Amino acid sequence: MAAHEAGAAGFEALGVAGSAEKVLRASRIPLTEPGVHVWRVPLRPSELDLTGSIALLSADERDRMARFHRDADRDRYAIAHGNLRLLLSSYLGQDPHDLVFATGTHGKPHLVSAPAIEFNLTHSGELALIALSRNRAVGVDVESLGRKGFDIPALARRVLCPREHEWLFRIEEHSRAQAFLRLWACKEAVSKAAGAGFTAGFAQIETDPNVLFSERSQQLRAVGGNWCLHVLELGEGYVGALAVAIESAGSS
Repeated sequence: MAAHEAGAAGFEALGVAGSAEKVLRASRIPLTEPGVHVWRVPLRPSELDLTGSIALLSADERDRMARFHRDADRDRYAIAHGNLRLLLSSYLGQDPHDLVFATGTHGKPHLVSAPAIEFNLTHSGELALIALSRNRAVGVDVESLGRKGFDIPALARRVLCPREHEWLFRIEEHSRAQAFLRLWACKEAVSKAAGAGFTAGFAQIETDPNVLFSERSQQLRAVGGNWCLHVLELGEGYVGALAVAIESAGSS
């Protein structure tokens, strides 16, 4: 297990190589405030991994899985959500089949039996990330650098604030696509942490790229909350970000 400091506000991000199922072994994992754990889940399933993950899913989750047209997308959904159940069950000491989820106004899921455990799942390409915390809203996003065919100038006009837009088009053109996806991941992480989905208005989530990408973290206020935003180093082919509420739930 490789650990790295997220860089601010006392949060620690944990990167775990390999399937969560292979490292849990039914032991209970402690999660203390203000700790944040980020699990890395490769989405290249073996037949055994896939069968085990599908067996963990609820009937509703299997229905959602079946709606995907491509086999690869169905498999990735099963592995990601099966591992989410495994992780949550290990933190809570419960059977993964017994976990019941509900969703907020904009679709952010939460555990009915353990609302103090905050979690968020994201996946892109062949990688999923699962972030967990206690009593602090958390959001995580990963973007594959293999994405093609998106219009950076058009998207930048829609989702970047003026400072971000100026910064993006001042850097070298060959670095621009990766830089844009990093900014997108940061904004989506904050939006997901707030439970606002795409209604948040990404241009209203204002970062300072000079600070964010030099110090790897930044504190900001957006979407009605105060957030600590971290750039995640995921290795070749992916960029990601983690957002965590600075105040715990119920604090004034």
